[in-house]
Amino acid sequence: MQLGVTNLTELLSTAARSALAGRYDEAHAIADCVVQLATLHNQPAVAARARFARSEGAYMRGDFAGAIADAQDARRLFLSVGDSLSADLATTRELFLSVDQGDLVSATELAQRPLNRATVGGAIQQGYIGNLMRARGDWASAAAHYDGAVKSLAQASVANAEDGRGTLYATAFRMDRGITAALAGDLPTALRTLRRARSSLRALQGGHTHLDHLLSHYIRLTARILKAPLRDDEAFDPTNDQSSRNLVIAALERASCELASARTLSQRRNAARALCLQPETPWEHARLSAQLLRRFHSIPTEEIWLDFDGETLRLVRGSLQQVMSLGDRPSLARIVALLVQHSEIDNEGVNTQRLIAHAWPEEIILPSAARNRLYVAIATLRAMGLRDLIVRTNDGYALGTSVRLVC
Repeated sequence: MQLGVTNLTELLSTAARSALAGRYDEAHAIADCVVQLATLHNQPAVAARARFARSEGAYMRGDFAGAIADAQDARRLFLSVGDSLSADLATTRELFLSVDQGDLVSATELAQRPLNRATVGGAIQQGYIGNLMRARGDWASAAAHYDGAVKSLAQASVANAEDGRGTLYATAFRMDRGITAALAGDLPTALRTLRRARSSLRALQGGHTHLDHLLSHYIRLTARILKAPLRDDEAFDPTNDQSSRNLVIAALERASCELASARTLSQRRNAARALCLQPETPWEHARLSAQLLRRFHSIPTEEIWLDFDGETLRLVRGSLQQVMSLGDRPSLARIVALLVQHSEIDNEGVNTQRLIAHAWPEEIILPSAARNRLYVAIATLRAMGLRDLIVRTNDGYALGTSVRLVC
């Protein structure tokens, strides 16, 4: 007997409510059930929606590979049934996931897929490109993309959608705008923006547990850095969400409190231990939170020794050593060589134009393509082990102040 589409749609609605309430395992299990049933009964449109929902559940459970695979399958199925608008949403989900796990190479490729900014998918893509710009350290461009996304969402009338997703996305991008302001050093604006976004979120119906926790988390971090008082409803309650992501937030909250009360160098060092692994955590908000805490609490960093002979790069961190060969990657080798050269002189950094010219000499490249090529190269070097060694400057890159060169 053919299973009714209405029944499966109702199950998907149940999965969505479970996710909004923070019951991520339950939401994932329901979406998985719908995927199996829709596939069995040859209902590709429902299967596409179910895979999209399962992608969100997998992400919340920390399964990046499953989340990306489901987003890709959902896009393929949406296109097969002629639903191009939903296919665009699946593309934006994949873009979001790529940035979130730090895969800027894939994210850059996805950001270049042309989507209509007047549609829901195009508006959301604009916001997620803001995430990509923020990951690159380009605060101004990130802020412009978030503002543009919020405006585009309003123009697309997404806020009037029945499930309120448009308003939810707009609130999330306002939160991202506040986080970016904090990273750029404008903490008062960041705190105001985050609190307004949280007020907007709480005016919605449906729970939205994860986003509410994230907003409250960043409000607390920013307020502690500013030494501003917290409001009664902004206190951290670790018992109301036991997801893996909230456990990470709990560790960051403890570090934030300890750092705020630290009086000696030794106390700051002890508090900083909770942050040691966060840059490698495959979750963007863990990395951003740790970045905020390090920057504004003047956390001491361990010296890293770097030795580069033009082909072989050797890093020494305490008792740990890492050796990597760049002999077969001449462009990467030239970028490292130029950064090392400037670090030996004044460590003012190298602007992007000079890095591009040095990395790809005698090549004629369009400016936008050249910048993307440099971004990908820097992302590759960071992924190879230089994540906390190469830092963004106003107009380029430099080696971090914790790096010491072996002469």
